Amino acid sequence: MSNTVVLSTGVRANLLALQQTTDLITTTQTHLATGKKVNSALDNATNFFMANSFQTSVTNLNTLLDQMNLAQRTLDQANNGITQITALLNTAKGTLSQALAATPMTATLTGTASGLTGATTLNSLGFTAGTEVITINDGTGNTTTFTTSATQTVQSLLNFINAGGTSTNNKDRAEISGDGRVLIEGATAAASITISSSSASTTALANLGFNTVATNGTINNTAAATGTTSAARISLAAQFDVLRTQIDQMATDSGYNGVSLLNNQSLTVIMNQSATTKLVVAGINDTSLGLGIVASTNTFQTNFDANTALNNINNALATTFQMTTPMGGWKQSGLGHRFDGAAGMLKFCRPKTVLSERVEIAADPLWYPYRRRTSTLISRLVRLTGAHDWRRRLAIRTKQDPQ
Repeated sequence: MSNTVVLSTGVRANLLALQQTTDLITTTQTHLATGKKVNSALDNATNFFMANSFQTSVTNLNTLLDQMNLAQRTLDQANNGITQITALLNTAKGTLSQALAATPMTATLTGTASGLTGATTLNSLGFTAGTEVITINDGTGNTTTFTTSATQTVQSLLNFINAGGTSTNNKDRAEISGDGRVLIEGATAAASITISSSSASTTALANLGFNTVATNGTINNTAAATGTTSAARISLAAQFDVLRTQIDQMATDSGYNGVSLLNNQSLTVIMNQSATTKLVVAGINDTSLGLGIVASTNTFQTNFDANTALNNINNALATTFQMTTPMGGWKQSGLGHRFDGAAGMLKFCRPKTVLSERVEIAADPLWYPYRRRTSTLISRLVRLTGAHDWRRRLAIRTKQDPQ
């Protein structure tokens, strides 16, 4: 025998209301747990797929934002790296200055003729073009012969010596001093220097600063070997090489997320969701090789080698601060050397004077934001003053007014 429960219409209505209430509670709890009003396409297909599209766009935009943040951090690391490399270059420059201050121990032959320049022609000094030969012996058995011509200059002779001469094995180094004298240095302390000429004129070589005939004055065409080396310069050369290694390490480490703009790597930043717009930041080579800084030569025993390294450092410093952006790239402001930096940009500005009150004044009742009570009072006063019968409204009587 089955049991049958008979429910009245009112009870059935109450049960249905309870079921609906339970469903609403469940839906509300789902909304609170997920934070979403529509959790599936069954709730509302239009809103669900629209929200899905928005969520995808938000995710893509967040990804782009993350890439931009990574790019900013990469640029920050590159900026810090440039600062550190500049400091290392300045330290290396100081090291080279100390090396030049130390007395060189190699043989040095200094010309007596001053005022010479690299453009001075040998023909003007008395050398006959095409027939005369200048001979330089570096004291190690290597002899360099330089044949003059009509277009040869003092700089041509210096370049020939520094390139190693005819057989490219001459170890002497030559340069022009600040007062225009030709300086020839031996490569090692054990090497002597001798310079001579086949010129029939005894004054041609003397005009170059190296006299070989006693009748023309003091003989000055040889320099004996010193036999010793400079320990100070050896130590400073070792310090220079350590700084050079640190520059390489700094250029490699000045990156973020595996990208170092100072180590000749590039950075690509996607600027929109469809990846059709990109920003490519080209890297540079700020290693010692890229900056043109070579290892110490001959432990800087000659001033020539030290001066060459010093010129490389100065060129590297100029390269580090090179401004090639459209406005010159003055730090992060975009003010460039084309307009003499920040000061030069002032000519494009209109001067203004800004006054600031030293005494704090209470808020003006007629200025925003209004207080509600003040605003109501002001509105009433405006309506009263604009009315024709404002005297009557304010209960003001005149002599003409009736009693």
